Amino acid sequence: MKKMILLAALGLVVLASCKKSGSSAPITTANTITGVVDGKTFTCNERFALESYSYMNDTTTWFGFDAYAYDSSNNEFYFEADQAKKVPTPKVYGALGDSTTYAYVEFDSTSGGWWGSETKLNPTTITITSTGGQAVQGTFQGTLYLYGDSTSTNTKVVTNGKFNIPVL
Repeated sequence: MKKMILLAALGLVVLASCKKSGSSAPITTANTITGVVDGKTFTCNERFALESYSYMNDTTTWFGFDAYAYDSSNNEFYFEADQAKKVPTPKVYGALGDSTTYAYVEFDSTSGGWWGSETKLNPTTITITSTGGQAVQGTFQGTLYLYGDSTSTNTKVVTNGKFNIPVL
C-alpha cells in the first residue's frame, strides 16, 4: 500500500512538473471540458477536477488521470486516460489494438441516464496534447452506450471533445 501511495504521489509530481509540449495556444478555455453530444454542444466548466493515480493490474503498474466537469444544468463529462508503466504523456489513448493505453469517456445527462464507453468496447479515444504548466489539455471522441452496455442500441456520439483541466 505504501508503494501505491508513493507511486501516486510521484505520478502527480511528474505530471504537474512536465514541460509544456506542442502548441502554446490552449486547446480550449481553462478549467473546461466541452463536447458535442448528438449534435448539441455542452460546455462544462463548473465543479471541475483532474486527479492523477497509479494502480497495479496483474503484474503491470498503470499510471493515469481522471477528469470531470459539470455545466450549469448539472450535465457532466468524465473521462480517464491510463498508460502502462509510465505517467501519461502527449499521445492518443485507447486506440483499438493498443494494449499499453486505456481510455474511458462518460457523459451524464440531467435528462436521464449516463452513457459511457471504453477502449475494449469500441475505439473511444482521448488525445493528450499537453501536460505542461498546471493543466492537462487534449481532445476526445467516441460512441457512448447507455449505462456503458455495449449491447445497447441506445447510443450517443461525442465529437469535438476538448479539455483543459488543472492538475490538483
